Amino acid sequence: MKYRIVLTAAILSALICACCDDIRHARASMTIADSLLSADPDSSLAILQGMDSSVIERLGKRDMALYTLLLAEAEYKCWMPVDDDTIINESVHYYRHHGPEDMYARALTMQGAVYLERGEYILSLECYKKAEQIIMKGTDLLEQGLLHTRIAELYQFTYINKEATIDRYRMALDCFRKANLTDRVMFGNLSLARVMLFERPDEALAYIKGGSALAELLNDRDMILVGLELLTQYHDIKKDPDGVISTASEALRQYNTDDEWIRPIMTNILVCLTKAYADKGDSVNARKTADLIYWKDEDRQVRHYIMSILAASREDWKSALENERITEGIADSIMRAGLDLHLREVERNFENSRLREEYTALKSRYISYAVILLFLICMTVLAGLLIHLKNISLKREVEKSTDIIRNLSNGRMDNGNGTGAAESSAGRTGRCRPMNRESVAISEEMLKVTDELLDAYYKYGRTKAIAEHVKKILESHFPADDTMTRIMKIVNATYPGFLTGLKDAHPTLKEKDLYLIAMMACGFSTGTICALRRITESSLYVEKSRIAKKIGDNVRLSEYVSRALETGEIS
Repeated sequence: MKYRIVLTAAILSALICACCDDIRHARASMTIADSLLSADPDSSLAILQGMDSSVIERLGKRDMALYTLLLAEAEYKCWMPVDDDTIINESVHYYRHHGPEDMYARALTMQGAVYLERGEYILSLECYKKAEQIIMKGTDLLEQGLLHTRIAELYQFTYINKEATIDRYRMALDCFRKANLTDRVMFGNLSLARVMLFERPDEALAYIKGGSALAELLNDRDMILVGLELLTQYHDIKKDPDGVISTASEALRQYNTDDEWIRPIMTNILVCLTKAYADKGDSVNARKTADLIYWKDEDRQVRHYIMSILAASREDWKSALENERITEGIADSIMRAGLDLHLREVERNFENSRLREEYTALKSRYISYAVILLFLICMTVLAGLLIHLKNISLKREVEKSTDIIRNLSNGRMDNGNGTGAAESSAGRTGRCRPMNRESVAISEEMLKVTDELLDAYYKYGRTKAIAEHVKKILESHFPADDTMTRIMKIVNATYPGFLTGLKDAHPTLKEKDLYLIAMMACGFSTGTICALRRITESSLYVEKSRIAKKIGDNVRLSEYVSRALETGEIS
């Protein structure tokens, strides 16, 4: 049994490893295909088509998105139709949600190409514009130039967006020049010349010569033929039949009209050549040249145009006018279709929508900044208010400390005042005795406190630290417990029997209650009592009210203590 389990596990492990190896091999193949895509699209397509379909089915979403994109790009670069490619939408969806952004731009560009081949020009332009927002943020001049080229080609299909087409080709050419991409500069020159040729032939001629020179330099036969085609059309526009015949004859000598790839180019050359012979009155060569033209269904306009020219050369004016009417009708229908697809307006609407979105985002950002700034201002004001309240608290502490200094300086606890109080009491009760050693010790302590307080005020009187130093001095010389003992002794010495009689008359009074009464008997101010007791004024008032209730109804404690000291009677 164990042997079977081990064997099964081993087989499963081997299968998993094999699957993992297949996936890694597929990823490596896609990496190689991606690297060959621009330089050798045929090899890239062969690698992608050669991948095992069973392995492709096991690819994850990320790998499948890449495979789909690479396959569409390879087929497109190999001039294969991609109009029925719907899987590219899945690639766009994946990269839109998962990134990276540059792959999302590539997928959008490819999706735009698919829509273009389907004839869905508006959807194609929207894809290109979305990709443009990403690509133009980068520094890849090749990608920027290619995108400008694709948008320009899209504009060419609608015929009426000629200025927009020229602008895009100019931008593409500028990108290629900055990147020193000679082959792309060649292509850009010839593409721009084709768009400008019929309306600005002299300006287009410079681009024709520039592109043709680069084609000769690179020995690119296809682009050399394109240059000859454009030059033939230039001579035709300038009504130079000899120039047309010379240029077209050179093209016919070098290239085979049966080559399928060059048939559309040769058709344009042969059309111009036929017209040139007809203009020179050579109807025979005009007919022979027209017979060489390979017509396709979509060439109806050009074919009727040639038939009109040939009919005119035979002086068959009825046929010439009929074919010219058909030609103009086809041209008008093309223009109407172009007007219905005014892509320049679509692009403007797209840009306006994008600007509105950016404005909304910017507005939201500014509102956020304003909220943050308002919050910071509020926090600053709150902090300032807290600091102000703290300063008020410190000021009160200083005032309390100053009050203590004033009380000590007035000698309310010193020897002289104590003696006077004792003598006054002696006159009333006959029970007074001279100030004892405790009073002398406290007087000396108070002198030290006064000295230290004055020294602290000299050093820190203008700073916030004065309150802390005063507290330290009080803690040092008047600890909470020891201070109570000392003050009680002073009152007992100054007013013998006062506290004892008060305790006997009102047994509910506690020691802390007697301590508060003793401090009042010493004449301490409210601030001094709060400082020595380490309590707030509100707490002090509560304590006084509570003690007054213990003594009797409708009694004000301060008045009671003052009257008791003056009369020596405790009620």
